[in-house]
Amino acid sequence: PGLDCLGLIFLPYAKTFNKKWTEIRVNPSEIIEKEQLGKSVKGLDGVLTEDIEFSKLEEGDIIYLLAKEREIKDKPLAEINGKKYWPWHTGIYSNKEKNLFLHASPGFKVVEQNFKDYIQETTTNGIFVTRIY
Repeated sequence: PGLDCLGLIFLPYAKTFNKKWTEIRVNPSEIIEKEQLGKSVKGLDGVLTEDIEFSKLEEGDIIYLLAKEREIKDKPLAEINGKKYWPWHTGIYSNKEKNLFLHASPGFKVVEQNFKDYIQETTTNGIFVTRIY
């Protein structure tokens, strides 16, 4: 309880790489620009849900879920067909064999579920993926 989606990513990253989690920016556009949580994955760096090539995802990928109607006080992560898309949630691709997505929401808990099912159940229009090499 109380852990949000970015916290779920920041805490293990900080422990793994012996860094302070407070050194990571909170705006997704800055995280991506500064490559703080890896580099953009070609072909998954701003793609609509119907065009996702799931075979390109790898365990440990950071997935930013995008929506065009959820503008936030940050730059959009993608512009596709002239429409801007902002991140509304993020998580970790946790199991390639079972296609699992690990994410957290304050007040709820950390949840791991089928990624295809999750994006169909939500208002996700696309994704942007980074990978720590």
